[in-house]
Amino acid sequence: MQDLLNKIHKIDALVRIKKIELQKIQMALGQTRQKKANLINEMKSKQLRYLEGVEHLNSVRSSNYRNNLKTLEEAVDHSKNLWFSSFKAMQEVDFLEKSQIQQVITAETNLKAIEQIQTTYQTSYSTQIQIFEQKQLDEFSIRKTDKHR
Repeated sequence: MQDLLNKIHKIDALVRIKKIELQKIQMALGQTRQKKANLINEMKSKQLRYLEGVEHLNSVRSSNYRNNLKTLEEAVDHSKNLWFSSFKAMQEVDFLEKSQIQQVITAETNLKAIEQIQTTYQTSYSTQIQIFEQKQLDEFSIRKTDKHR
């Protein structure tokens, strides 16, 4: 019975550790999702600037005034490059997010397995306690019966 109690104490500590580990992974995932949301907003604003630049460039191309056409084209290319770099950063964060989601799933699975073992140990310990108590009661009643004879 003492061996089982020691196992329960060890598994309790392991459950606490796994819960802390899961919380850390979930916090990292939350930070990654926040970073992804910020990158999406940044990417949308850069995309909007790029599209506005293309629109302005097309209006200049269709007009008679074309003095700074080369500069506008370079500015639109620069806006496109900024948008593309944001897009690449977003893809990297998206990949990181998927990896962290998988880590959360794995950590949750591990935690559930350990909690199931914990429940098994606790149930077994409770059963042993009940058996022990019943034996004590049986012995007491046998002694009491023997005294009265």
